[in-house]
Amino acid sequence: NTTGGNATLELNDVRVDTDCWVFSTGAASENGKLDSVTIEGGEYTSARAAFSVNVINSVSFEGAEITAAAMGIEVAGSGDTPATATFEDNTVTLNGTGTVDGGMNGFSVGISGNMNAVIESGVYTGSRIGLTTSGTNLTINGGTFNSKIATHNGNGTVSITGGIFNGFGVETGNGGKLTITGGTFDNNPTAYLNANYEWNTETLEVQPKSVQVGKTEDATIVGADEEKLEAVLTEIKYSYALKGYTPAGIPSGVNLVIDLTSVNSTENGIPTEIVYDVTPKKDGNPAAITGSITFRLPVPSAVTETHVKVYHANDLLGIYEVKGEGIARYVEITSSEFSPYKLIPVTNAVIDGKNAVAYVGTQGFASLEAALVAAKAAELTEVTIDIVGNVSFSNKVNDFEKVIFNGIDRQQTIDLNINGSFF
Repeated sequence: NTTGGNATLELNDVRVDTDCWVFSTGAASENGKLDSVTIEGGEYTSARAAFSVNVINSVSFEGAEITAAAMGIEVAGSGDTPATATFEDNTVTLNGTGTVDGGMNGFSVGISGNMNAVIESGVYTGSRIGLTTSGTNLTINGGTFNSKIATHNGNGTVSITGGIFNGFGVETGNGGKLTITGGTFDNNPTAYLNANYEWNTETLEVQPKSVQVGKTEDATIVGADEEKLEAVLTEIKYSYALKGYTPAGIPSGVNLVIDLTSVNSTENGIPTEIVYDVTPKKDGNPAAITGSITFRLPVPSAVTETHVKVYHANDLLGIYEVKGEGIARYVEITSSEFSPYKLIPVTNAVIDGKNAVAYVGTQGFASLEAALVAAKAAELTEVTIDIVGNVSFSNKVNDFEKVIFNGIDRQQTIDLNINGSFF
């Protein structure tokens, strides 16, 4: 208890069985503090309480199996700047009714002092987990928690982004703040949700309000095996482009559920076609919507093209720009029609050998002539033109051996004379 922050503690795969503490630095006020503590692996059993550590810089528990009667882990930051604490793959179980001083009874993990803590994974079982005193911050990104969440401090915050919470409840103590943006909860967490999130009563998951990516597991995979597409499927399922996003014009109480239907890709796992099933739902059932809404469809970062062709059923809606960056890319569509939407990545002019596909109209080339000039500059002899809406004809079609037009509006009448052939 006299280290004063000038020492570190490391335990690697240690086994301890004791009637008292496994390890305690003692009170920080009595100079009982270390610079850092690292616990990796090991089995620790206590008839009272297991760990109580005050640190100046950092503490880490990874892969530890801890069984105690009254308290599992207490960590406190004792420096002038916030210390850090990380917890990964631990199993902490309280199995008795023993007591411990300082109000820590029942905590599988308790955080206090000047500390920023993160729980990434593991299983934590006790009466409570969370904050005890002082200006503490705890972020829970994953793990399984068989306990209540404690926010026993008006200056502290607990942020939950993921994890499974059984027996969920909150002990507010002196009024600490709890914010939830993810995770699975067996009891309704709505009172603590970020304003842009909601609790799905069917899946018990917290999700972005009014829009969610539903199933990806049943999608048809063509071209590459599922292992090569794992990153693509994960990006779609947990799309950052949809987090906190609410479609414009969607009625109150209606969710837009987006299920991945199929992915076609190259052998290397680069998507060449993505099909979504888009369904408005209310109380878990399909809902009718009057008028149009504006919504997003995820585009994985493996798609490097700047635009996608968007089809509803088999009808080409247009060429849409891919917005956002990295794993938060998407296209934004305004429509009153739902169900299947197909995305095909494209650029303004896609060249394959002597053939080119050029897009004229919405977010493509400004005119048919501009597309033909670009194809001529690429020394192409054949070109396919996809047209969105009405365009003006150009005699530059005569510069090519073959020109194929797709998507010409039936209201248009165009006499096309290419090398003497009408079509």
